[in-house]
Amino acid sequence: MTKKTSNTQNEFRITRMDSYIHSESYQSFSACSPLEPGSTLASDVSPSQLAYEGLGYSGIPEIQETTQQVPCGVHSIFDPAHKVPAFAKAVYLTVNERSHWDTGVSHALSLRRIAELLHAKSHSQVHRALKWLIENGWLEVHGKRKSDGAHFYRVIHHKCDPMDAPIDKDGRPQKCAVPRGKGSPSQLLTEGKICWRTLVDWTVRKIHSCWTSGIISMRVREAAKLMSFTAKTIAKNAKKMKEIGLMKQLSGKFRLSEYQLFPKPYPKRRERTPDESDKIKKPLRFVKGWYYSYNKLWRFERESFRLQMRDGTRWIESTYEKLRNINKSIHHDFLDYIQHIVALHRNKYEHLSDLSDLLR
Repeated sequence: MTKKTSNTQNEFRITRMDSYIHSESYQSFSACSPLEPGSTLASDVSPSQLAYEGLGYSGIPEIQETTQQVPCGVHSIFDPAHKVPAFAKAVYLTVNERSHWDTGVSHALSLRRIAELLHAKSHSQVHRALKWLIENGWLEVHGKRKSDGAHFYRVIHHKCDPMDAPIDKDGRPQKCAVPRGKGSPSQLLTEGKICWRTLVDWTVRKIHSCWTSGIISMRVREAAKLMSFTAKTIAKNAKKMKEIGLMKQLSGKFRLSEYQLFPKPYPKRRERTPDESDKIKKPLRFVKGWYYSYNKLWRFERESFRLQMRDGTRWIESTYEKLRNINKSIHHDFLDYIQHIVALHRNKYEHLSDLSDLLR
């Protein structure tokens, strides 16, 4: 039987309202029967181990060539306050790499394709991880491709109210530029030269390293807490990364482990292009339960989503239909925030299966 893989490079468009949540798509995903019997979601599930020859891999460049944006900081999936299984983090990283850096919407990905990219033991292992990520609010299902049944996902970068997300110098939600493409851990995983545990290990070290030098100092106990791995697995990962060339030990024996990660970061901080800078928007101002538009002429209440418009020195009730007709940009910004809040607090807003009636 010839395997079918989803074409993850297909372009697609999702309307703003359709990009919220599709209960039918989620139900079809939950009811999906894995192709193979699987094992547990625990981090000790053994993936296929493909051996390589030599003590280094010439395909790893010294300086990263291209990058992807991986969410980090508090309220991210790598925040140790969230008890996320290690394999679920690997699945999350795989979907994130194939998603839009800002909206988080991914290409269509099938269970088979994700399993192939991760060299997972079974499709059911991936299915359980995806189901866990969806049920715990790290992924949203955004539709299903009719041709092969592959799902579109939206990656939740920070599981918190928008006002609580950590931000970077540009006012954007905090993310780490992680190498992708040639010589990157994700590429080496796809090629079978490392396993998914090594991908998670390297990514966690990268997030906690110096973003200008690529040097990381981390104790095994700290690494175990951040990665959800045992000390034995961490030691095994470190050995593999040093052998293949993803990491070089700088410290001596019996000292705090200090490593140089490869590929290294760009020598200088990359400057954003004018087009990119125009797309950057700071978080909406939040004061006493209300989110305000940038021009301070509109606001909506976080609890009820009630909309008001400024009329001189007072606020008057208004509708989202009126806002859309007056200022589509503000309507777009408000809708993004409301969709995020509803997705984050599903139990509280479970009666809002469709926002179209509310936002009129």
